[in-house]
Amino acid sequence: MATGFDGRAVKATLVLMIVTFYFMTSSITKFRPSHQENIPQITPKRYNRNSFSPYATVDPESRDCHMMYTSNSCSVLPNFFTHPQARSEYSQSDPVIDFVHLAKTGGDTMRLCLRTLAERQGLRKPLAVDSDECSLFETLTNRTVYDIRDIDVIYGHKANGICELMNYEGSAQKCSSFTILREPFERMTSHYFYLRQRATNGEMTDNVNAQESKRLPIERWAIQAGSEMRNKFFASVDLRSCRNGTEGRQMEPLATFNNETFIQDIVDNFDRHFSVVGLTSEYSATLKILQRVYGLPFYDVCDELQINKGNYDNKTDTSMQQLKKDAILRLKSDARVRELLDIDVKIYERARELFQKQVDIMNELT
Repeated sequence: MATGFDGRAVKATLVLMIVTFYFMTSSITKFRPSHQENIPQITPKRYNRNSFSPYATVDPESRDCHMMYTSNSCSVLPNFFTHPQARSEYSQSDPVIDFVHLAKTGGDTMRLCLRTLAERQGLRKPLAVDSDECSLFETLTNRTVYDIRDIDVIYGHKANGICELMNYEGSAQKCSSFTILREPFERMTSHYFYLRQRATNGEMTDNVNAQESKRLPIERWAIQAGSEMRNKFFASVDLRSCRNGTEGRQMEPLATFNNETFIQDIVDNFDRHFSVVGLTSEYSATLKILQRVYGLPFYDVCDELQINKGNYDNKTDTSMQQLKKDAILRLKSDARVRELLDIDVKIYERARELFQKQVDIMNELT
């Protein structure tokens, strides 16, 4: 009898514990603060977050929204022309315009264009993102200080991925990124002569690449300067260094950088991240494409703008043009430089394909 009684008591105790646990958890769910109830609990598929870095590198095979595998959200709209299913979002979501500036591609002219458009069209002053300072990024990623919804236009050398850094879970704000690319060997040569001229004039004294351009031949300088596209498109933003007392954020190369399949996948899916891909050699046509996508008078207002075209890039100076041609040949003849710019060349060739598709589809739509 005692054994049977003990068994019944144990069962009763277990039932009581289960019922108590049920009501406790129900109460916790029921009485969550109201401000949390109003925020959609979104966990983007296949993306991981941690308390230090809004970006997390993800296995290429697990890509969901982005070709770079580094964003924590799906906030960036794909190419307007090659992804027709997303076109309605351009008008419905009123996306933030994000211009990713690569050196010596006409980017300073585009910045002037965006500032001019903002002033004339009643947009808020563009946010320039050119610094690696932790204070800037900690401010931008602090929801109580800065919100992506307070911005109309972003531009800068460090603007790639900034929308994901600022776009918080639960926000419906979209971002539309565009960039302008230039033939890699030509861009590298133009950058070299531009920096060398400014350094010779006593400018940019704190810029290592500028000062080195005065003493190094272009081949050695190019290797030291590195690949512009690798730095922009093949890196994961990591803010954890800011918590460790360093002066700036880090651009960590993706772990799979040397994987040829991974690289080709990024090249193939370039239009999944950029709403518009422009070309320096087709600048006027690029402005027309931007005007069609955003409904702003890019071409009408900005086609005549040109800045930073000094003697280093003056087509009427035959001696300089010959220097540049010789420099390009030297770069292309150097095996180390060819290897360095291999990814840049692949991305540029893909950009040329996309550009022609954009033009063709735009003509069909008009």
